[in-house]
Amino acid sequence: MRKPAPRVARAQAKAAPKTKAKSKVLPGLPPSFVPFSFQDVSYFIDLDKSKVYKKFIEIEKSKQFSIINAYRATNRLSIGQ
Repeated sequence: MRKPAPRVARAQAKAAPKTKAKSKVLPGLPPSFVPFSFQDVSYFIDLDKSKVYKKFIEIEKSKQFSIINAYRATNRLSIGQ
């Protein structure tokens, strides 16, 4: 009879550290698309349609709202200073 493989303890998952969002303007993109880095992941925000894309694939709505709000907060802070 074969013994089952021993279970390996799972490493405790840590929450992603809060980081400041980064925004850059790249030449060659349509003016409605804005590249935006949120939690070290690159996204493109379509400001005309209020949609967020990762590698030109639309992401889920709940995450879109978080990313767009972070983008707007970042721009508010940079404009106000």
